Amino acid sequence: MLNLDGSRQHSARNEPLLFARLASEPTMYQTLYRDILITARNLSIGEETLPDFLDYLHGSAGMEDLFGQEDLPNSNTILLAGTDHEMKELEQVFALGEGLTEKLIERKIRLSQHRFALEVLDNCGRTCVFCGFEPRSLPLRSGLLRASHIKPWAAADHRERMDVRNGLAACPMHDAAFDQGYLAVEGDYHIYEAKVLQTSVVQDRGVNLYFRVTISSSLILPQHAKRPADHYLVYHWQKIFKGL
Repeated sequence: MLNLDGSRQHSARNEPLLFARLASEPTMYQTLYRDILITARNLSIGEETLPDFLDYLHGSAGMEDLFGQEDLPNSNTILLAGTDHEMKELEQVFALGEGLTEKLIERKIRLSQHRFALEVLDNCGRTCVFCGFEPRSLPLRSGLLRASHIKPWAAADHRERMDVRNGLAACPMHDAAFDQGYLAVEGDYHIYEAKVLQTSVVQDRGVNLYFRVTISSSLILPQHAKRPADHYLVYHWQKIFKGL
């Protein structure tokens, strides 16, 4: 916007510089985001034209409350692994400084994960694909329904990280069981339990409720859903599942 007439030689730097500054100051970002959306609504610009991507107007979410972040590594070193080339290019073009460049890449990754998680939730009908748990009247960020990668984020490339067919929505119990390899799914979408979990169902109090009574025999997916891709399920079976 600042350089439409080509008169400002270095104005292309202003957009990433602004974003990086706001990313490093979450409170300012949140305030500006809300002000823009409130102004848009006052001007009768609705959700379909300018959606509330971060769901700030409908709750008390903050910049650190992006959805699906539990699926990302806790370590910033791991989170930014493999981005050296991208950071170098950004620094060469925009000269933001190492700190702001790193913050810009981190925020880009977190926003991408937020978008991925929302798309996975919608694709799965906002329902746990393992048991049918469907907390529609609760806030999106209640933590009672999660969206996770089938092939883990750290093992996936950029395209795989954003592929909705590499994601499943699940309640915390079944999400953890799948992530830790106690549950697996094959190409027919049948749900399998690891041998160690089958033993626990028999021996441990309460496990039967979650892994016999409530769990489905196959994935619960809406008719219109994009089905999990076979190669992600195969990766999970071979690399993460604890075995029958």
